[in-house]
Amino acid sequence: MQIPHDEPVSAPATADDLVGALLRHFSGDTTGESVGPDLIRELRSELENNALLRDDMLRLWHMLAACMAKVERPTRTAIGEPVRILNLACAHCEEAPVLGAFFGRVAPVRFYGMDVRAREIDRAARRYEVTEKLFRKFTAPALKGEGSAFEFIADDATRLRGYKQLPDTFDVIFMRHQNVWNDRKIWQRIFAFALDRLANDGLLVITSYFDREHLIALDTFKSLGAQVLASLKNPRSRPLDYPGKSVDRHVAVLSRSKAERPSVILP
Repeated sequence: MQIPHDEPVSAPATADDLVGALLRHFSGDTTGESVGPDLIRELRSELENNALLRDDMLRLWHMLAACMAKVERPTRTAIGEPVRILNLACAHCEEAPVLGAFFGRVAPVRFYGMDVRAREIDRAARRYEVTEKLFRKFTAPALKGEGSAFEFIADDATRLRGYKQLPDTFDVIFMRHQNVWNDRKIWQRIFAFALDRLANDGLLVITSYFDREHLIALDTFKSLGAQVLASLKNPRSRPLDYPGKSVDRHVAVLSRSKAERPSVILP
């Protein structure tokens, strides 16, 4: 089996693209009217040596954009409704602000990060709080009305059917570096849970460390009734010590079934 749509992607997005989107996200100004180039440059200078804006995050942003460009995106049916995002097995979740900024360009975000490890969830919550404080220094007060909200939960996704702390369904479910290679039975249950909680018009996004695991993950999702809408190999993925393993080496977008095409508008 070959990875579908495994082809080169265009030139990468610039750091200003990411910083500008993050500023809009944290200020609540989705129009970008309050985010000028001088402000972006000022914040970028502060972030140059800061782990809050890492090359990996810029590469992830670009790969999300490349994959979404291949996904059919009809007009959103519920303008003004928040975009509900679930980040499963999120660990310390350095990607939370990036996901919020990327998928929140059309509406406020309701973001839930979940991991079974309480220590990692605590780190995720503290990391996001530090990032938020930094960006708030450079933005006008959030606009009036309901803004984005982020919550981090320590629990086991495979036991959460009926868990009242979460919405019934999500517009976007994200799994960064899914680990089906480590334990297929457990991850098949996590994949099934994700599909069960995905809205009929929602999108499920996964990334993988290495080629074989990505293929196994796609096959597993297909066996559960999912459709692969796009899958791209990241030409700028940062290599790790283990041969053939790199950060966000593959990114794929899936939906619930062949009959149910996405109808939420995503940037």
